[in-house]
Amino acid sequence: MICFRLQVLSALRGMVDIIDANGTDGLIKKYSLKVLEELGEHLTDEIMTDLNYQVDELQRSPKEVAKEFLQNEGLLPK
Repeated sequence: MICFRLQVLSALRGMVDIIDANGTDGLIKKYSLKVLEELGEHLTDEIMTDLNYQVDELQRSPKEVAKEFLQNEGLLPK
């Protein structure tokens, strides 16, 4: 719970854009957070591994990698 609370506070302060959470967590209601629909058709384990590789090993910024992925999937305008 403490870890999730820190994630929420980071999001509220604009330090991160997206956090992972249990879709029924009470803090979602408390802070009027938006729950994204499942990206399962877009985000497989293989794709997630590749995205993490780009950040961890290729030293790309998480924001850049995420934005590129969402744009390529048509989930965010280019």
